[in-house]
Amino acid sequence: MDINSVVAKGYSLGMVQEKPEIIELAKFIDSLSPKNVMEIGTKLGGTFEILCNIASGKKISIDLPGGVHGGWITKNHPYMGDVYKVRNEYFKNTHKHTHTITGDSHKLSTLRQVLDILQDEQIDFLFIDGDHTLEGVTKDYEMYKHLVKPGGWVAFHDINDTEHHRSLNVYVGKFWKNLKGVKKEFNLHKHWAGIGAIQV
Repeated sequence: MDINSVVAKGYSLGMVQEKPEIIELAKFIDSLSPKNVMEIGTKLGGTFEILCNIASGKKISIDLPGGVHGGWITKNHPYMGDVYKVRNEYFKNTHKHTHTITGDSHKLSTLRQVLDILQDEQIDFLFIDGDHTLEGVTKDYEMYKHLVKPGGWVAFHDINDTEHHRSLNVYVGKFWKNLKGVKKEFNLHKHWAGIGAIQV
């Protein structure tokens, strides 16, 4: 697989990532040969596009239009309108076995939708990039980590603990530091971004 082309496609949808970080993460995901993948916090769909091009099975997106971190651009945009509707239609028409859930990942009704999609299957790779508050990222991890197969991976965006992040109420870095286990980082250690993955 040409990872550079896959990542370039993600950027064409409006992805906001540090390029060296997302390229290395994409290479890592590809090395796992994942079947089922899921993303919490899809925004414009760039990283979900990468997951869809790598995974062979079910691809699940959970996104809350108008959400606190990034969701503003997908709902009632002043000149683009409800971008999330166009995004969801794109994935429905472009990739097989794709499921886009529009709603709050912290609600039990959303978890039930994911369970209905998975049936008796598990997730190989989960990317959490939704609510970046300490409470929000903790809840996403605790609610969905049990859906990941033993030996599978959960990754997080914005793990750098910086003044810039804290000014935006982004505390994924604090959460990441407290996680114990087999971990990998794809991180330029800039004032934002940083990706970390932990095996479950």
